[in-house]
Amino acid sequence: MKVNIPIKRTGDLLTANEFNQVVEAINTNVDEMTAAIAQIQTVKQVFLTQQAYDLLVSSGLVEQDTLYNIYE
Repeated sequence: MKVNIPIKRTGDLLTANEFNQVVEAINTNVDEMTAAIAQIQTVKQVFLTQQAYDLLVSSGLVEQDTLYNIYE
């Protein structure tokens, strides 16, 4: 949302309408950010050996939402 407020000098006060525009813009941005954050899927990370990972695979226990990091 674009806020249509004329340029102010240091010490100038906002009118009630200008202040309400600022509040509305902030609330709109908060709502948009909250919606965007809700869409982000978190990914679990697991660090394990190749042998442990192979055991998970053979057991059918690999999870779709998990990032497996294999170390030596």
